[in-house]
Amino acid sequence: MSTIDNTVGGNGAFPAVAAPSMYKLKQSVNFGTTSRASGDVIQMIKIPAEAVVQQVKYEVDVSDATLNDFSVGDGSNVSRYHSSKDATSVGNAMSALTSTNYYSAADTLDILLAANASGGKITITASMVDFTG
Repeated sequence: MSTIDNTVGGNGAFPAVAAPSMYKLKQSVNFGTTSRASGDVIQMIKIPAEAVVQQVKYEVDVSDATLNDFSVGDGSNVSRYHSSKDATSVGNAMSALTSTNYYSAADTLDILLAANASGGKITITASMVDFTG
């Protein structure tokens, strides 16, 4: 089992506007170029301290017949936003607004693989509000 850092965001990568600011970040992982094993965690989007993640959307841009179980979450809860999703066909889903989460400390949005991935592409998009001042 490995943790792979594939993140966007972080210090210097966020919009330069007065706080609080609302924005969205998007990141993709292509398993066709980098295969991964079941149990791997792919860190996708950096979440700064004092931010609220409002919604998280995943998109299966390219399907993979073997990738039939993945979750989207963070360092505390690997399935906080999406649990046991299937990437065997192209499609997408967005988490409900009820899954809004405040982060007092920095974290990452992650994909947890519960199946091997040797193909396919998944994109994660997160809408956030940054309350750092």
